[in-house]
Amino acid sequence: MNNIIKQLAEYFVNGEQPLPYFPGLYQGKAGIAVFLCHYSSYSNDNSYCDYAFELIQTSHRQLMDKNPVNYSL
Repeated sequence: MNNIIKQLAEYFVNGEQPLPYFPGLYQGKAGIAVFLCHYSSYSNDNSYCDYAFELIQTSHRQLMDKNPVNYSL
């Protein structure tokens, strides 16, 4: 089981397949980022968490392009 999870994490990080375009949690980059953060803490390897942070930034940019949030009054 551990080998399968490691292969899945490396599959996302190495870019063997293009990542989904969608920024969402269930079918997009945010869900992959959550998985990689959990795997990073499990494997004690911060490189997975660093990549997850990049994915979160990318998905945030995608969301801001579609629906900008403005907190000014």
